[in-house]
Amino acid sequence: MYDAEVRYSKHIVDELRDELGDHVPSMVAVVNALKALGRRTFTLSTWKTAAMSAGIEAENVDAVLEQLFEASVVGVLRTGGGGGGSRTVYRYQDRFLRATETGQLQVHPAFTKELGLTDA
Repeated sequence: MYDAEVRYSKHIVDELRDELGDHVPSMVAVVNALKALGRRTFTLSTWKTAAMSAGIEAENVDAVLEQLFEASVVGVLRTGGGGGGSRTVYRYQDRFLRATETGQLQVHPAFTKELGLTDA
């Protein structure tokens, strides 16, 4: 099962490269930026730091994040109420969803193995 999880994660990252390759300046930099996050949950500030350290130019950082958001690679983490139940909502689940400058964002779990991201 773990082997299949690793293979699927690699496959889904390859699919991302195919889908976004024509829409972002450098897919290598995008993948490296996601890896540089180190964890699934991050803030806009963390993204900007990781993206620029991976070679994404400052003027493209927000546009690249928006492409990842549109492709449902990244979603908005919504914390649960008194009963718990935090969950991440992706664009494919809510077409009106917008990445915001406040709160936390989260990488879809399908990408975690290939990108080496942790949940903690």
